[in-house]
Formats: sequence, structure tokens, C-alpha cells
Amino acid sequence: MLDDEFNKQRAKVLRDLAEQADPFIRRRLLRLVERYEPNRRPAPDDQQLVRSRDGADR
Repeated sequence: MLDDEFNKQRAKVLRDLAEQADPFIRRRLLRLVERYEPNRRPAPDDQQLVRSRDGADR
């Protein structure tokens, strides 16, 4: 249980950092989020964040 909570918190921190990062780092951070939440599908917000910041659909 503690591991699940840690993973959720770490994923949130990484998403927050991705909001402020340049496009290259943003994509890497969002991929890292997938490691902390492997069973989670990417949220529309995550995909929209990548598109809005770097102009590419990924």
C-alpha cells in the first residue's frame, strides 16, 4: 500500500515538472510517469500537455 501511494505522489511530481519543462524533457518525464503508474492509461491532460507545449501529436 505504501508503494502505491509513493508511486502516485511521484507521478504527480513528475507531471508538475513536465508542465514547466521544454518539449524534449517533457516527453521524457511523461514516459517516466508511465513507469510509476504502469496500469494507468495516459490521461487526456497528459496528452494535451504534450501537444500544447511542443505542437506535436504524440
